[in-house]
Amino acid sequence: MNAQTETAQGAPLAFEAVDWATAVLSSSGIDDARTDAEILLRFAVGCDRARLYAAFREKLDASHWQHYQTVVQRRALREPVAYIIGLKEFMSLEFEVNRDVLIPRPETERLADFAIEFLQETVRAGSALSQTVMDIGTGSGCLAVTIAKRVPAATVYASDISEAALVVAERNAMQHGVADRVRFRCGNLYEVFVKDGLQRKVRLIVANPPYVSRAELQELQPEIRWFEPEIAYLGGDDGLLFHRKLVMGGSHFLADGGVMVLELGCGQAENVRQMVLSNGHYKLIEILTDPAGNERAIVARRGE
Repeated sequence: MNAQTETAQGAPLAFEAVDWATAVLSSSGIDDARTDAEILLRFAVGCDRARLYAAFREKLDASHWQHYQTVVQRRALREPVAYIIGLKEFMSLEFEVNRDVLIPRPETERLADFAIEFLQETVRAGSALSQTVMDIGTGSGCLAVTIAKRVPAATVYASDISEAALVVAERNAMQHGVADRVRFRCGNLYEVFVKDGLQRKVRLIVANPPYVSRAELQELQPEIRWFEPEIAYLGGDDGLLFHRKLVMGGSHFLADGGVMVLELGCGQAENVRQMVLSNGHYKLIEILTDPAGNERAIVARRGE
């Protein structure tokens, strides 16, 4: 189906529009073209999946068709769907996203699962230990907000060097009703928390630090390289610049027995494991793997 022809003849049926969009996106090298085409049509029309399927053989409104063509062309230029629709699901919660923040990934849910279970176990045990959490490089706030949402006893301190990212994170905290327990700070890594007096009082540190090396930059998908903020994924020459800083500084803030959980890039587990062990303040607990068996995060406990 040719978009210009259809525009001249009137808007197409919904399923015809999806077929057209699928062809356009496929020709642009997008693997999940059909899925993206349906998501974008739901966005353009303003309906859920069930309503879309129920109306698959109904003619689109002219304004919806025009909007749909616009967003499909944006996706054809490899702009991520999440930026186009302004939302991304993480841990069954919807988060606002834009080009100021990294798009939350399913892989990071493994880190979130561990963090939530770790805190909930402490609560179930009736421990009087403070449930103070740090989220370094919070971005959209997906980790900080999710942890606060799932663990009502937790108070989360979340930092980012980007003021624009924190604006997004703050809106997400408000949207999910946890703004009173997530305290955002603008600054680099741990430095911004010194004045909060959190030294040796933090139960859990989480971070999804930048871990792409300079050598890997050109291998990234256009969606990442052209649209997502480089500051959120470039981790120096070897991809481990921020892991070193996080491991080094974490021991000054973690309470005895406190835990640090850092997300990892592919093939980085052994290097970060050695980094943790050689620091002298941590006892390695484990390497977390995702459902595909990939080493996804490292868990280290501060010695007591």
